[in-house]
Amino acid sequence: MTLKSIRSIQLYIAVIMSVLLIAVSCLVLIQRYFNYKEINSLTAQADARGYDYELTIHNDWTGDYSFKVKSR
Repeated sequence: MTLKSIRSIQLYIAVIMSVLLIAVSCLVLIQRYFNYKEINSLTAQADARGYDYELTIHNDWTGDYSFKVKSR
């Protein structure tokens, strides 16, 4: 292999890794956005109906959560 072909392969790998990093970052941000939209909807509906609830956010990066409505 020549130096030129090695550098070409390195560039190709760097481009692929960059694209994967951007794609994964976008997916995490999309998941976070929709989880927080769902949390806002759940809490607003519980508040409107006068229910108490327990909300636990397990992961700040993705917004993973658990939501439990407490009995009156």
